Amino acid sequence: MARILYTRESVLAITWCAPRAGVARAVSILLRNLPSIFERFWKDEAPGKKGTGLGLYIAKGIIDAHNGRIWAESEVGRGARFCFTLPLVGPAGREAPAAEIGAPSHPA
Repeated sequence: MARILYTRESVLAITWCAPRAGVARAVSILLRNLPSIFERFWKDEAPGKKGTGLGLYIAKGIIDAHNGRIWAESEVGRGARFCFTLPLVGPAGREAPAAEIGAPSHPA
């Protein structure tokens, strides 16, 4: 799901959420772990899980560097999904008019 937040004059931000995995493959994150998953070297303690625990940490660093926000949502049995929002800014820090990035210049 992608969503573009804009005014008549400019696009302010874009938000994107990954679709949830199919229920047969749904992997949920325990609610108590959600605040920790973006920390460096955080790994789920479930057996058979591989990885360094750096992927989400790096993703958060990239999003933070662009003044964005990244988060996860999780529901037992439905799985987890990851979302992020990035502000859209034009050259020299000015907001880019919607026409410059191909977005509609007025609400549909």
